[in-house]
Amino acid sequence: AYNAYLQFTVNVNTPAYKRYKITQVREGDVIKGVQYMDWRKDMPKHSERKLDLYLSGKRNFFTVAFPNGEYAYTHDGRLTREKDGLLTVVSSGYPIMGQQGKIYISGSEPIITKDGDVYDDQVYVDTFKITTFDSNDGLFTYDGLYFYVQDPNKSKVTENGILFVRQGFFEASNEYPGMQSSKVILPYLEGTIKATKFLFQSYDHMFRATGPD
Repeated sequence: AYNAYLQFTVNVNTPAYKRYKITQVREGDVIKGVQYMDWRKDMPKHSERKLDLYLSGKRNFFTVAFPNGEYAYTHDGRLTREKDGLLTVVSSGYPIMGQQGKIYISGSEPIITKDGDVYDDQVYVDTFKITTFDSNDGLFTYDGLYFYVQDPNKSKVTENGILFVRQGFFEASNEYPGMQSSKVILPYLEGTIKATKFLFQSYDHMFRATGPD
């Protein structure tokens, strides 16, 4: 429970973070806890930064190139421009991919359309590579921010559906204040109340057994 509380306090302000949830399932006579990802998206947060992007859809992801050559997928569209003009994701420092490869711009305030087209000084540069999966069930994450395909049979890349990109906005964490914390803290409170109640009941029984002085 403490680890869950720590996860809440650390990630409640992490943009585009996706939280874990736990449910119980019965397997025969055994009830097991099962952890799963909450894909609920928060509403776009206005930032006015030209390099902040909000991507619609739970199954649509920005595509990020990791140093090992593999792609990772994220809803975090907070970008920055490196000295050589390369666009990278703020949270990792890794390049965000376009349809033609890595994206370079000369200015710090590009124009980005709702379809993900990138214009630098009114000149078309590239279109963001938005990866859409038919299901997120086969995705895996270490940090709730960057996702990898663990089971290709459960998460197949499909054609982009309805999506839009909003410039000057970003996605906030779905680890809402008061939601996860209450699930973590309340069991402690309930446990304390039960223990206190048991203690008073024990004293009551003891006093009744000894009788009046």
